[in-house]
Amino acid sequence: MKNNFLFFLVLLCSIFSLSSCYTSYYYVVRHAEKASAPAENPPLTLVGQQRAIALCDTLRDKKVHSIFVSQYLRTQQTAQPSANLLQISPIQYNASEPVEDLVMRLRANSRPNTLVVGHSNTVPGIILSLTGTAINPISDNDYDNLFIIKRVHKWKRSTYTLFRTGTYGLDGGR
Repeated sequence: MKNNFLFFLVLLCSIFSLSSCYTSYYYVVRHAEKASAPAENPPLTLVGQQRAIALCDTLRDKKVHSIFVSQYLRTQQTAQPSANLLQISPIQYNASEPVEDLVMRLRANSRPNTLVVGHSNTVPGIILSLTGTAINPISDNDYDNLFIIKRVHKWKRSTYTLFRTGTYGLDGGR
């Protein structure tokens, strides 16, 4: 009887520790190539639309469960192929507000694996605020960066690490 109780206790503790420990990823990108007009809220170019499809192909098997986009059409169009494939309604954030506001929402999001589509002036801040790691500024003609942030959650505490940087799409965005 005592052995059964000990076995049950060890099993229960093991299940509890496994359920409170998990790893997930944030896939952070700048929007794809945008048109020059209209100046205040341009759509993607044809090349940008192709890059958005390439992003969808890149993330196809990554089990993304949430997508964050800004209020601008170019971020929404960049995420749209992925949202359609994964049947996810993107969550909108205000790119004019401090990056820390978005990062608080990202940290509070309990869904695993998240795509975040930002801008050349917000992506570096998102990465710095989440991980403490600074990246180089993103130039105006650079659309192909894919930053992967690893979140390890253990016992109600998460650590965020810039896990990998890479590119996606055919021509490297240039």
